[in-house]
Amino acid sequence: MASTCPTEFPERRTRRRSRFGCRNCKLRKLKCDEGKPQCKRCGSFGVLCNFKPNTPDLQPVADDSVRSLVVRERAELRPPLTSGVWTSDASTFYQLNAKCQDLANRYLGRGLITPDDPNMIEVNRKLLILAFTHPFLMHASLAVALAYDRYLNSPLSSRRTPEECYHWYQTTALFNRRLREPIETKDKDPIWGTAAALVMLTFSTPDSYTPEESWPLKPSGPSDLEWLRMSKGKMSLWRITDPLRPDSLFRVMAPTYAQMNSPLPEKGIDGITRGLAIACHLEDSSTAENNPYFNAAHAVSQLQGLPDSQVITGQTELFTRSIRGAFKSLLQEKDPVALLLLYLWYRKAGRELDIPRVGPRPGLLGNTTKSYFHSHSLQLIQEGYARYKDGMYLLWTTDMDRVIVSRKFMKDFSSLSRSELQVTATMRHAGEYTRMDVVEKGLLGLPVYDETLFALNKILERPESKNGIYTLPLISSMIQLVTSVTARVFVGPDLCRDPDWLSTATGYTMDVFKVMKDLKAHYRVFHPFVAPFLASCRQIRNRFAVARKLLLPRLENRTSESAYNHNDMLQWLIDTARGHDAETDQIVKRMLFLNMAAIHTSAETAANTILDLCARPEDMAVLREEMLQALKTHDGLKLATLSSLKKTGSFIKGSSGLNTLGLMTFNRRLTTPLTLSNGVTLPASTYISMPHYPMMHDADLFPPPKTFDGLRFFNLRQEKGQEERHQFASLSSEIPSWGVGKFACPGRFRASAQIKLIQMILLLEFEIAYPDGQTERPKNVIVGEKNQVSMSQKITLKRRSF
Repeated sequence: MASTCPTEFPERRTRRRSRFGCRNCKLRKLKCDEGKPQCKRCGSFGVLCNFKPNTPDLQPVADDSVRSLVVRERAELRPPLTSGVWTSDASTFYQLNAKCQDLANRYLGRGLITPDDPNMIEVNRKLLILAFTHPFLMHASLAVALAYDRYLNSPLSSRRTPEECYHWYQTTALFNRRLREPIETKDKDPIWGTAAALVMLTFSTPDSYTPEESWPLKPSGPSDLEWLRMSKGKMSLWRITDPLRPDSLFRVMAPTYAQMNSPLPEKGIDGITRGLAIACHLEDSSTAENNPYFNAAHAVSQLQGLPDSQVITGQTELFTRSIRGAFKSLLQEKDPVALLLLYLWYRKAGRELDIPRVGPRPGLLGNTTKSYFHSHSLQLIQEGYARYKDGMYLLWTTDMDRVIVSRKFMKDFSSLSRSELQVTATMRHAGEYTRMDVVEKGLLGLPVYDETLFALNKILERPESKNGIYTLPLISSMIQLVTSVTARVFVGPDLCRDPDWLSTATGYTMDVFKVMKDLKAHYRVFHPFVAPFLASCRQIRNRFAVARKLLLPRLENRTSESAYNHNDMLQWLIDTARGHDAETDQIVKRMLFLNMAAIHTSAETAANTILDLCARPEDMAVLREEMLQALKTHDGLKLATLSSLKKTGSFIKGSSGLNTLGLMTFNRRLTTPLTLSNGVTLPASTYISMPHYPMMHDADLFPPPKTFDGLRFFNLRQEKGQEERHQFASLSSEIPSWGVGKFACPGRFRASAQIKLIQMILLLEFEIAYPDGQTERPKNVIVGEKNQVSMSQKITLKRRSF
């Protein structure tokens, strides 16, 4: 039966509207406290409160006095202050503060419209003078200067600052108001200069920062090719202001304008390469009426033969003039041929860094393992080193376009922080799909002899011995051994021997490289579509789930009040995590990354050292003698024991130098622009690397470079003043195996001790050798930028009798 009781509604709270609040709060739809002269909301937001009608909306508070007045009625110009600099017309006044004056001095006089065009220097100086009598031009100039300042001093992904937004807002408001009034001759140049500035501002902060977020890779939308409408609007102002009139500042643009409007051929394919003509279905009878690609193909062809340094604005605008009618429709539909022509144009219009290039230029979709670099990487890097040993060059690698820099530029990078010069491991190792998260510092611990020997004996339980000789696959055995030793330091004694954890940690390291290999067979833009179907990606997700299951109860126990201090990497990750990094998944990601980093580099280095030892049995006796003497001197295994193994360290350093793990090192990404000592400015988001392999084979640095001398660095340490240099974990720009300076690997001391410990156990407990029939050290396999020990290489172990 339905209830007859009336429905009760909660009493609605009434809110008193602010009748006399400031316009800023009303614009932001916030209640104003009506405090004067500055309400609290405007104060916290950093803008000047505008109770009075002559204060602009949302004007930011600067570090020093700013006065911006929009006067509703015609008024006389206020007398300038003694230290003030003003811009004004009949209805608007704006006083420049110290920062605005500094921006004007640094940028505007040099170049507002085209900063690097010498023909426009005088134009820009005269525009600056006009800006003091046309506030809309001054605001536009300051907005451009602030955008330029942001580009030079902030990460590429930084958004507009409040000051930049304020000046842009004022430009638009004042400019629109001025265009509604009759235009006099004296206003034409300021109007055209402001229009040019607004175009620059529109392109100064893109809406996307990755290829996938940008057109044409993003889904189609109504805003596609919106920039062409802006170009049409600008040309409407061109007709109004006539910048080529005899008394115009912009008369110097006449040659550029002539190039923009130079006639294109009416028929045929003269000047178009055969390949482009075939792609565009062009032939001798083709015209703009019977082929939509005709004009665009001719415009692009006029650019292709020119060096980048000779491409000027008028030539690039010739192509944009052809984006209309049927060709524009094809671009909107993302027609492949139309997109190809747009790409060929952009390669010339968007000129790259003034740095020489070795090898092919970047392609539209990126690179794959089928690329030229992947199969010719060593040849390209050696060519670059031979030509630009003390300079720099561009190299398009499998995963990114990089600037390869000489070691002499390392001092230039030393002023940057780690956040300004980030490692690229996440990108290079497909972090989005492997769930790898970079950690650049961590807790270090000393590997334990007994734990290492226990792990090696577990490995020897599986293969059958013949006459006491075990034959093992070298790389996989070293990975298992390093994993077991690392586990004791990373996750503690209760988990370090857990078979599920060991198989997960080992498997994750191997799976990361499988995912990289599988994904790099496809262009990066297709990775999101390919990854879900890859068995390696499914496998690595399973590894992550197992790792999370194993670590979760330990994380919960250690974060409880009753948890006691654990001296391992897991506890360090818990103690140092803040905010998002303290979440379980983030700690698991970081633990897996640290495992992979420690396991991969240590296992490869240990394997290379073993192969060099097998090729030099006489050196084995020298190192065994040193190890036994160190154990006796220090009364067992201690940190000092491993530190005293100078000959062993020299041998490992020599092996890792000749057999670098990669062809390049110091792989980093700039998040802020940097000007190098040679005057070249690298913009934010530039990827950099050092040429590692050719440096270590340079006869000027290591004579003779290809002759292995296991005691080379030991002998160097015997010289006076060199006793503490040339250690295995030492840092130098000549041998950047561990990185350089403050960007060096933070785990190098633990890794060094671990690799020495592995060599000690193998030499003191076993006789090691190549398999029967092998007498020479095998060459490593170069795959892309990697320099690896062959996965099929084996070694033999036989227990020593004492």
